[in-house]
Amino acid sequence: MSHYDAVIIGAGPVGLILAIGLAKQGKSVAIVEKEAVQQSPSFDGRVLALTNGSMNVLDSLGLWNDLQAVTTEIKHVHVSQKGYLGLTQIHADEMNVDALGYSVTSADLGKELWKKAEEEAKIKILSEAELVSFESDNQEVQLKITRGGGAKHFLLRSSLVQMEQTQRCVRF
Repeated sequence: MSHYDAVIIGAGPVGLILAIGLAKQGKSVAIVEKEAVQQSPSFDGRVLALTNGSMNVLDSLGLWNDLQAVTTEIKHVHVSQKGYLGLTQIHADEMNVDALGYSVTSADLGKELWKKAEEEAKIKILSEAELVSFESDNQEVQLKITRGGGAKHFLLRSSLVQMEQTQRCVRF
């Protein structure tokens, strides 16, 4: 049975960013992802808008330099509703920032997140794997994982489990 400081079920943007952040803090992390590496349906062709705060987080994790080439600055925002009076316009220069945010395709974001996760020595990636069950006590949780269509079974232990599908975090 392998022990990790954290086990993350689901390797979408939230799970991968959490894993990278924990690894940067010296924590051992296991990522359990149902799909093959870099095949997550979370990383399709949709365009995401990242705030300056999100950019700062990505920069602190060493991801921004590589992502910057595939992002577009958001300089102006116009908010209105058809059939109603009033509108709001926000401009980056009025807010004294270079950009209000940045747009990026989820596929480009996913590519960089996976690349960084695979480079981190503290991260173990179990792709094409699924959580079967888990049991917890006051100290930790034990997780049963299957991989390869159920052919291989793994038991993992951890004191922190983040389940992306349910947006739930369990700490012991």
